[in-house]
Amino acid sequence: MVQYAGDFCQDKNVGYFVAFGSIFATLSAVAIIQLILCIHNEYVKQKHKSFRKVLRINAQKLLYMLTFFATAIKGIYFFTKWSISDTASSNLSSAFYPVMLSGFSFIICFWAEAFHLGDIKFDKPRFLGKSIIGFFIFNFLMYSLLFIQLVATDVIDDPHTTELITKVCNSCFACLMIVAVFFFLVYGVEVYFKVHGAFNSQTGSVDPWQLHASRLGLIAQALLQLFMALFIIADVKRDIWKNRLPIINQNFYDIGFRIVEFGVVLWFPCVLWNCKSPENLWVLNPTTLFKSLKTSEKNETDAVRDSTQENYGSLYQVQGAKQDCWICYDPDRTDVGALIQPCQCRGDVASVHHECLRKWLIECADQQKELKCKVCNELYKVNGGWSWFPKGLKPRHWLQNFLVLILITSVPFITYAVTHSVTSLYIRIFVIGACVLLEIGCLRVLASSFGVCYKRGRLSTITIAGREVSSVSGTVPMPTAASLPVQASLSDTASPRCSESETTGSCGTLQDTSTDISSSLSVKAIIEQT
Repeated sequence: MVQYAGDFCQDKNVGYFVAFGSIFATLSAVAIIQLILCIHNEYVKQKHKSFRKVLRINAQKLLYMLTFFATAIKGIYFFTKWSISDTASSNLSSAFYPVMLSGFSFIICFWAEAFHLGDIKFDKPRFLGKSIIGFFIFNFLMYSLLFIQLVATDVIDDPHTTELITKVCNSCFACLMIVAVFFFLVYGVEVYFKVHGAFNSQTGSVDPWQLHASRLGLIAQALLQLFMALFIIADVKRDIWKNRLPIINQNFYDIGFRIVEFGVVLWFPCVLWNCKSPENLWVLNPTTLFKSLKTSEKNETDAVRDSTQENYGSLYQVQGAKQDCWICYDPDRTDVGALIQPCQCRGDVASVHHECLRKWLIECADQQKELKCKVCNELYKVNGGWSWFPKGLKPRHWLQNFLVLILITSVPFITYAVTHSVTSLYIRIFVIGACVLLEIGCLRVLASSFGVCYKRGRLSTITIAGREVSSVSGTVPMPTAASLPVQASLSDTASPRCSESETTGSCGTLQDTSTDISSSLSVKAIIEQT
């Protein structure tokens, strides 16, 4: 057995338990760091600082705390396996399941409210509403079973009876886990596969990236939960079949069981990765599946753009003026495509070259999810496909991916060489743990790089639709009485004076002035046309 060591396999395999204990302890540290960052970000966003509001429980904080408690219990189980009794060790192992199931059931209740209730605001941190009674009943049943197991194993001295009670309680946990998986799939399929429910009131198309990511996460957690329930049932019946297997198969069973337990609890920090903006997490906000266009929220730019200013006749609005590209400011370029108006902006930011805008979107692909104007918030109308060879990638992306791949392939060989050259058990465990963490970090960087590769490659082949703008300037309209209210009023008031006293010459002077203005404007119009 992998859990034992020595010539006669009677001693505890300290390396086995320390390795898995270190993994769960690391995950516990990650969960508590995420919880601290979540609390800190909420405190920073508050206008009126209040620790009472920051410490208020919401969905994200509760899941972080449950993840921390579950991983801490499992880590204590592995670190104290060789120093405590078998009864206490089995109680620690059993305590992991209800804590983990609490987070699992909370997500089910959260999705149920999103599916049935339509008046939920997902843009702010929240807790359960009407489904909180069902959540409390389910958890009361689980923790009652755990309490019965702890009390019975402490009071009863018969080892066979205590083992039987532990098996019965673990079987109940496995059955509850299967029931939870059933409801998890029911609401998960309705929300993230069929995209049905009361939350589906958003305007806009479905984001394929977010949709596929949520489906992948849902299926992964459901399979891991189901496998863990089957492992628990098999462990309850281990006296029937386990001793008949060869040692190597028993070792695979034990290691596989621990890996599945680790995968189940690892799922929570992964889907709750965004500590700053929980409204962007698909597990807590199903509306992230939609590409919503928020036109109701007016910012300062919109207010200035939509406001109308009176000029009182002192300025002339030139129609058909020459349009410049707001990126390169060179309207005479011919190597950047046509000059288009892809959105509803007006003024200096109305026109842009097609290639300039496409390069701009490629460079901003990491900061924004939707292809829309940052001023008027209108979505760009694009069409086109994705090429396997991304033209938009820069050499630094290729260099980064190449170095990460080299690191991923070389670290296992370095770890193998170090562990076979060092005799100290603790150094080996440290090197293996560092290798695992480094591999996870490299995979994370590689996944991000592939995401950037896809976005830049897709944007490098799109065609942006828009109204073409002519670069030739138009004519300047002649001023009228409506456009020159001050001059019109002056001429009207001056006419009676001309009839009464023609010797003063004021009327002739005013008429000459208006004639000069009209002549100068017509000359300017002819020059601009030329």
